[in-house]
Amino acid sequence: MAQMPEEGRKFGIVDSIWRDIMTESAKDSHCLAATDQPNMLQRLREANVLLEEIQKGLNAYLEKKRLYFPRYKHS
Repeated sequence: MAQMPEEGRKFGIVDSIWRDIMTESAKDSHCLAATDQPNMLQRLREANVLLEEIQKGLNAYLEKKRLYFPRYKHS
């Protein structure tokens, strides 16, 4: 993501959190065991905040592109 390096960095963090949680969950897929990971709730909340920031950055990026490259309606 050369055009959006900050969002790319944040997504890497979210991806890492998700992969760690899924790796631990795969070891014992019983609900109570899978959700009893240390700091799981805090890590998911952190990932959610980062995803919201990524979404805002993406929306801003796309809006800027729309301004520079407007769509023209053909008659």
